[in-house]
Amino acid sequence: MIHIDKWKKHNNNFIIHIKNIVDRSIISEFTNLDIFIEKSILPTLKKDEYYWNDIIDCEVFNTRKKYLGKVINLIRNQNNDILIIQDHLEKNNFKKIMIPFIYNKIVQCINIKHKIITVIWN
Repeated sequence: MIHIDKWKKHNNNFIIHIKNIVDRSIISEFTNLDIFIEKSILPTLKKDEYYWNDIIDCEVFNTRKKYLGKVINLIRNQNNDILIIQDHLEKNNFKKIMIPFIYNKIVQCINIKHKIITVIWN
């Protein structure tokens, strides 16, 4: 296990310093790897802020209570994040829906406790 003692955000990435490693040739082996951290050490968020991981597996319904599917991923683009929803109600017929994550315009309500998202979408 490694221990990160310093980090900073740089564009859409992070620059980290791993404790007790000072040799650049050793640390270069870690370049562009995914880093996993304990959720308990993440900063507490304000109301209506969510970590992407909290949104994964939420059930998505439109405002008419029609089930659209489950969030399987989020992607970031230049303008806004996008929810990737997969509908798997019909056997062997998987449909993916991409919904812009625009809070109060498309995304109406997020209930993390019950894992439900309500959107204005057909």
